[in-house]
Amino acid sequence: MSMRQHPRSIAATSLGLGLGLAAASLVTAAPPPPTETQPLVETIHGFEVRDDYRWLEPLETESEAVRDWTTTQNDYTRSILDALPWRGDLESRLSELMQVGSVSAPVMRGTHYFYTERTGDQNQPVLLVRNGPDGEPRTLLDVNTLDAKGLYALDWFVPSPDGRTVAFGLSYAGDEMTVLRLMDSATGQWLSDEITGKINFGGWSPTGDGFLYGRLQDPSDAYSRAWLYHEVGRHHR
Repeated sequence: MSMRQHPRSIAATSLGLGLGLAAASLVTAAPPPPTETQPLVETIHGFEVRDDYRWLEPLETESEAVRDWTTTQNDYTRSILDALPWRGDLESRLSELMQVGSVSAPVMRGTHYFYTERTGDQNQPVLLVRNGPDGEPRTLLDVNTLDAKGLYALDWFVPSPDGRTVAFGLSYAGDEMTVLRLMDSATGQWLSDEITGKINFGGWSPTGDGFLYGRLQDPSDAYSRAWLYHEVGRHHR
């Protein structure tokens, strides 16, 4: 007696076969372009530590060598991936999955519920608030509209204890140099407070009139972080 397979099982089997063929093609592919090593030895706490790839740490915009290396590696990767069998089917299925929207767990402060929501066609999630669990959602921040290229990202958000003010971090084009801003949750208006330096948020004071934050004193030095206290409305120096 024959057994009928569920369409999803057939699709999964087909996808698995395609991935198997893809793996087999990788075995016969040319090796990737070699990566140059530039040995660098530092003494840290009395121990010598060697790093052959420190030269790859700068951003592409900061180093022509890193930019050339990235282009070469990307070109090689594309030559492999574009030639894979069943790539079209895999790309189609992944595109469907990437179109699935998402909603974050709410952060509750006072009577306010803060959360992010992203539809399938948005690059970045939108920050919303509602008054109570059954309140109408209201958009506080849509970073997708901050510039024409849509390269801003909402790194984090932390409402004050009473929910009146929201601290949030913005970065641009993946630079990870988070800028801290504040917003009035009732109006959505941004306050004048702005702190730069790859900011980490440390926590609000109980009254919501100030907060702790971590900031790089020297943006090029990852070990220059200092922790400070900021009073809302007071110009940061």
